[in-house]
Amino acid sequence: MKKITFIFLIIFLILFASIPLFSSPSNVTIQAERKSTSLVKQSLPADFIPKTLKIAALGDSLTEGVGDSTHEGGYLKYLKDELMGLKGVKEVVVENHGVKGNRTDQLLARMEKPDVKQDTEAADIVLLTIGGNDIMKVVRDNFANLHIDKFNEEQKQYEENLHAIISKVKEDNPDAVILLIGLYNPFSQMLSGIKEFDQILNNWNNAGKEIVTSYENGYFVEIEDIFSNGNDTEVLYEDLFHPNDKGYEMIADRVFSTLTVDIEPVLNEWFVIKEEANEEN
Repeated sequence: MKKITFIFLIIFLILFASIPLFSSPSNVTIQAERKSTSLVKQSLPADFIPKTLKIAALGDSLTEGVGDSTHEGGYLKYLKDELMGLKGVKEVVVENHGVKGNRTDQLLARMEKPDVKQDTEAADIVLLTIGGNDIMKVVRDNFANLHIDKFNEEQKQYEENLHAIISKVKEDNPDAVILLIGLYNPFSQMLSGIKEFDQILNNWNNAGKEIVTSYENGYFVEIEDIFSNGNDTEVLYEDLFHPNDKGYEMIADRVFSTLTVDIEPVLNEWFVIKEEANEEN
């Protein structure tokens, strides 16, 4: 198999390493179009008491919120706002355990920390963003001799670690709903001529989806298309790697849609979807 031509990727990574992840926020406020929820469920019973929804978010820089101009947790702040618009939700408590740069092995180790373990045990929903740094490690460790086989080898370890992470969540909290947010390619425009990287992302995403959905109440959230089809410059932060405010809002919409459409029956005891049709229109 021919060596993958990643010279521009390596140059980008070198440059990216010198860029501060939390530079001054832009003065321009990016407003993304909000999607209305048109689903209407049964009326709440008269004696229904709104619940507190607890979320434990585990993972890497996407969970930490790198690129969020407000430094309020990236997609999690938008997701919280959307969930608060649901009948039956009194409050949404989000415990953010995202650490930029974390790989699957590092997240697995951190899950033994008392605060992470405690929040995982108490959560109704566990959100995961992990795997992107596993891929980047392959690039950094093998840039002088980079073949697709290197990514295939690392994928096996990724799958093993991901199984261990989800098994640990289920061990601590058997009833938790688990959502694994997929990987995306931030280099699609810069490396438009290199198709191998897209294939690598597809392979890893397919593996992640197969693993998480093999567990009870385990679901996969696809986000790759948000950052493709020429949209990447509109949804990426100035480092051209992490999502910007608009990108995070779109990720939150995908997660919200999964919760309220794909797995609503699982959470029906927690909340009833609120009709948000704009009567003024």
